[in-house]
Amino acid sequence: MILTVAGVGAGGVCVGRDPDGRVVFVRGALPGETVRVSVESSGSRFLRASVVEVLEPSPDRVEPPCPYFGRCGGCDWQHASRELQLSLKTSLVREQMSRVGRFAWDGAVEAVSPEWGWRTRSQWAQGVGFHAHRSHEVVPVDACLISLAPLPPGPADGVVEVMSLGDSRGARIPVLDRRFEVAAGGFWQVHVAAPELLVTAVLEALGPQPGESCLDLYSGVGLFAAFLGAAVGPTGSVLAIEASTRACADAARNTDDLPWVRVRTAAVTAAVLKPTDLVVLDPPRAGAGLEVTAALARQRPRALAYVSCDAATLARDLRVLLDAGWTLTSLRGWDLYPQTEHVELLAVLTPAAGPGPRPASR
Repeated sequence: MILTVAGVGAGGVCVGRDPDGRVVFVRGALPGETVRVSVESSGSRFLRASVVEVLEPSPDRVEPPCPYFGRCGGCDWQHASRELQLSLKTSLVREQMSRVGRFAWDGAVEAVSPEWGWRTRSQWAQGVGFHAHRSHEVVPVDACLISLAPLPPGPADGVVEVMSLGDSRGARIPVLDRRFEVAAGGFWQVHVAAPELLVTAVLEALGPQPGESCLDLYSGVGLFAAFLGAAVGPTGSVLAIEASTRACADAARNTDDLPWVRVRTAAVTAAVLKPTDLVVLDPPRAGAGLEVTAALARQRPRALAYVSCDAATLARDLRVLLDAGWTLTSLRGWDLYPQTEHVELLAVLTPAAGPGPRPASR
């Protein structure tokens, strides 16, 4: 069918309507374009389709530099100019904050360099390529333009993860004045500039002071815990909570020069939360969830920094805090996933007025 695309939707698609009024989610289009599409799947209220011909292109359409774009499912927006990618991501964040969070955000997603060769690790299907979009089909490739990591040595069973720093055992990665050990397969911010950018932004937003207590939730290998520990000093304390045993082992090594930083292996639930001055949380895409967010709202630390890679779940959790009387002091977004639909966000909040609980002792 031929249709004119109206706007952008989540999942790296644009949105149009067929002659019957059904929503059509289109990959490979840009807002305002008239395109011929091939329908790939359908539901009772929507269709999924891909562009087969651009009849009236957007002025922001560019030639994708990767020969695998459109077949490999790794990138969404190589056909959009850099300026349009930032605009699309800004629109998506604003829509989620309005629809789910029920508040207006007038900020904009900020560019981060580099926009090519930024991935510090890549997962190769069968050691030869990447999956097609919404498919188990493997698309063999001989280069990935967004990845810093080298090609795998050859075909393999399952998924092969390759890191740009380190080897099959893991990596030692410098961030500001510290180095972090990350075991192979362990979580680490994927954009090469992300750790320094996020640590700097969190520290500037929270302003941790000597003697304060901090809670680092979903702490991974201790990226935020280490810098919080250095800021609060030996008269302060940091409790880092992470469910992964392997990540906790890395975190313990990464903070072994800061004995006032404790690492606890546990799932993040309301039951493990302790009263504290400052909270940093960096959950997976599912977000912190209503139970954990509500418990943090009741405890009222001095300030809370919420790092998120999913606008919808962040908006959901922010609504809990706002309904409890908290103030959103800042919300920033960065394009730490160029050429894809994803964006990294940092929300900073302060609690409702009134006495909060006493900070936890060391």
